[in-house]
Amino acid sequence: MGSEFATVGDKGRYEATVKELARLARGTFLDRLGLRLVAIDADSLAAELPVSPEIAGRDGRLQAGIALAIAEAAGTLASQAVIDRRSHETACFDASANHCGCVAVGETVRVMVRALCLGGRTHDWEVHLKTADDRLLCVAKLRIAIKNRTDEPVRAAA
Repeated sequence: MGSEFATVGDKGRYEATVKELARLARGTFLDRLGLRLVAIDADSLAAELPVSPEIAGRDGRLQAGIALAIAEAAGTLASQAVIDRRSHETACFDASANHCGCVAVGETVRVMVRALCLGGRTHDWEVHLKTADDRLLCVAKLRIAIKNRTDEPVRAAA
């Protein structure tokens, strides 16, 4: 691909490569955490993240709030993979999570982002965080706004 922006795929949406998304994530929250993108297609994203002391609580386990932040950032990145980033941008405006388990420092978290609905103005994603041995840690649901770059900033409802 080689271009800065994704190309239009078979489903009429933009499709980015892992390399393009890694470049897009450089210097962001996900990059600072050490997230490594593994795979991307038109409807999903997969990544891995080592649990470091910086994202663990005093008990040495991944903090639940960080798990939700990882899910939100990965879902937003997945939306950015399927839009024309020259004319549009993304903003998560609704996120919820159920925490089902915990993982200790030194272990690896697998992040799987799957599209539920990819509309023209909003994207809905489900994000699963799992251990390397497939134990479920967190299930998050996200709504991502797709807005024109010239739009006003996304504001929370009053």
